[in-house]
Amino acid sequence: MRHELLTLRTMAAACRELYARMSALMRLLPPESQPFIADLVSLAERSGAEYRRLKSYDQLRVAFQRIADELHLQYLLGFAPAAFDGKRHDIDVKAKRPGVTVRARKTYVATRAGG
Repeated sequence: MRHELLTLRTMAAACRELYARMSALMRLLPPESQPFIADLVSLAERSGAEYRRLKSYDQLRVAFQRIADELHLQYLLGFAPAAFDGKRHDIDVKAKRPGVTVRARKTYVATRAGG
C-alpha cells in the first residue's frame, strides 16, 4: 500500500510539472495560432476523440477521472466493408439508447490489414 501511495504521489508530481510546462508553452503561442487550436479540435472530433483545454492545474484531477471513467464505459465496434477498394468512406455510428453520447471517427479507408 505504501508503494502504491508513493507511486501516486510521484505521478501527481509529474503531472504538475507537465501541466506547468504545457501552460508555459501555451502562453508562448501567438494570437495567430488560434487556427492551429481549431485544427486540433477538428482533428479530435473527426477521429472520435475529445479536445479539452484546462484553465488550471486543479482541473487536471477531474480530467483524469473523466478519462478513467470513460475508459470503463466504452465499446469497441468493428465491421468488414463490402469492398476493399482503398477509398475513403463516411461512417456514422449511432446509439438507440437516449442520453448516450457517441464519439467515433467520421471516415475510414477500406483496405485489407497490412495493405
